[in-house]
Amino acid sequence: MRFATIFLLSASIILLSTGEALAKKKKKIDKSMPPECLPLPPKKRASECTNQSGFKYYPKTNQCGPVRNQLCQGHGGFTTLDECVYKCYDYRKMSTTKNVDGCNKSIKEEEMTEAIRVVSRGDSPDLIKDNRCREPNELSLKNGSARVKPAYKFNKDTNECVAMMDKVCLGRNRFKTKEECVHVCNWNLSSGRHRHIVRESNAKQ
Repeated sequence: MRFATIFLLSASIILLSTGEALAKKKKKIDKSMPPECLPLPPKKRASECTNQSGFKYYPKTNQCGPVRNQLCQGHGGFTTLDECVYKCYDYRKMSTTKNVDGCNKSIKEEEMTEAIRVVSRGDSPDLIKDNRCREPNELSLKNGSARVKPAYKFNKDTNECVAMMDKVCLGRNRFKTKEECVHVCNWNLSSGRHRHIVRESNAKQ
């Protein structure tokens, strides 16, 4: 009888600890993340995801990676990289280091501080770009001595973010990831993630 009582007590403690652990795990959900960026539970993927390709947002790395044959639109899945970055990219995790990888300053940053407004896409509000996206894309700005890491630049002529050559420095028009480049040069303050965070912040006041 005593053994049974001890066993039941131990089992209750284990269940209580497990419940507390699960509760803590649920609390770790990032409230700043729009609902469209949250992934589906594995059990629901078979019924709600389609046999298509696209892009998926990965919160841990803050990147949008390609997916094949399992696109969960409205649940962390998007048809284009641009749409994925617009909705989910967390701009607060962007690299703020300037002139990295042995690159030297070649543009006067004080002349490029004001954001610029551009024509909106469809029903979206006017977009706000960072002026760094208009800095030259010429190879004449090659003045880094050390071998640099792969990076991306915004091509103002094609309105796209493209991979850069090694040892090419372009002032501030240099981004660590393609997602960072797309956010700054395509969306910036007009991004869905930015507006969601502002709404959440205002709701708490």
